[in-house]
Amino acid sequence: MSSLIGGSGTPEMAGDAEMQMSVAAVIRHAATVDDTADKMETARGAAAYVQMGAEAYGQVCGFLPRLIAPVADKAVAALGESATALREAAANLRAAAAATEATDAGNARRLTGSAGRLELPL
Repeated sequence: MSSLIGGSGTPEMAGDAEMQMSVAAVIRHAATVDDTADKMETARGAAAYVQMGAEAYGQVCGFLPRLIAPVADKAVAALGESATALREAAANLRAAAAATEATDAGNARRLTGSAGRLELPL
């Protein structure tokens, strides 16, 4: 919690700290997250495809598929859910970048639009 304590030792508001964010870096990160989601989907497809049947285990280990199949099915489902969550995270990153860009543009318009005029509530 030391990040919320100022130099005087008094607590600061969480919003007092300056935040800098590169919109381009966030968009690049979103692309990386999407790429990771693609890889998760590839892994899910591979895991679903390579599940072996009972005949692959022979007579001695024929009981193994009944033990392995439920775990493998859960792994395939988890990989799919991970890919979906990563795609959602990438979309949220893009939305945050777009909102930041729009806010910055709006603030810039207001600052340049005032052009030295100071409106006083008289």
